[in-house]
Amino acid sequence: MIIKARQKSVKLLKLEALLRRLPQNHSKREKVEKEYRITKAGFKGEQSIDYYLNFIPHELVLIFHDLKLSNQKVKFQMDTLILTPYFILIAEIKYLAGEVTYDPDMNQLIQTYNGSKKIYGDPIHQVERQAYQIKQWLNSQKLLQNAANIPIESVVVFANDQAQFTILPSQLQERKYILQKFFRSSKLPDTINNFITLHSTPYFSNKDLKKMTKLLLKHNINEEIDVLQLFQINQAELVQGVFCPECNTIPMVRKHGAWLCINSYCRHRSKQAHYIALEDYKLLLGDRITNKKMLNFLSLTKSSSCKYLLKTMHLPYEGSTKNRVYCLASSPKKLTRNRASLEKIEREQRRINFPY
Repeated sequence: MIIKARQKSVKLLKLEALLRRLPQNHSKREKVEKEYRITKAGFKGEQSIDYYLNFIPHELVLIFHDLKLSNQKVKFQMDTLILTPYFILIAEIKYLAGEVTYDPDMNQLIQTYNGSKKIYGDPIHQVERQAYQIKQWLNSQKLLQNAANIPIESVVVFANDQAQFTILPSQLQERKYILQKFFRSSKLPDTINNFITLHSTPYFSNKDLKKMTKLLLKHNINEEIDVLQLFQINQAELVQGVFCPECNTIPMVRKHGAWLCINSYCRHRSKQAHYIALEDYKLLLGDRITNKKMLNFLSLTKSSSCKYLLKTMHLPYEGSTKNRVYCLASSPKKLTRNRASLEKIEREQRRINFPY
């Protein structure tokens, strides 16, 4: 049973919003696109194992995707955590293109792609550190009596079936251990079933599993990242206005109570296109907005139009009429991400050759 579903990370959503709002000729665009490709590839890799998770007996397992916890000041993130009454499994997902070589002697992963080489840290050591951290975290929880004793397994899943994956020669015993810890996605169901067979002593009752589920969700840390600060981009450098959901032309103009596309071949009208623009604002600039800030970001020419839109959205606010600040975080359902429209805009606006 999937308890915490896999979703786009906050970082990925913010990078998408930044690329929508960054001019094509901006000096930082190439750097942003590179970071986006890396983040997007990681998400695609994590998504790819979901198919194989369908082959495990779900009545025995609870699945949590993208968990981030903290041991005092040390934060640690897990791509996938599988909780059972008998053991806990942490799966680190690697999705790399080209030729990928694991060198156990030098504790590194080497990727060769499009003539360039990149070296990553040892993924087995990485996931073993996560296993150690979750063990420490469990020890700090007082609600579960047997939590500290439950076996914790960890594996690395190589998710790109199109890439060449090689393990450099090593001693027989070490190679056997590596093959148990590091494998392609298709082996994941068998590995989990082997763990189910291996660990027959129950440590968690159904009541304990419910407690553990609540604890994991309660202590999960929401990701915080300011992508404008990360790339040293000023708000004034962003493209302002409302994108047309049909043809991606920007800006739409406000006319007769609706948004009108200025593209003569489109002329699409929409009463809600500003909701998508305000999602970009929230991702890039925060959830606090004033009449003036909204006026500038939507490229409105009349303050009265902005006041009308704010009124119709029924946003919570603070302050007097003159200094009123509205909160987008608590906005109604219409302001939640319109994924279909945003993904259409994303496809039309940017044609990036992803490395996978």
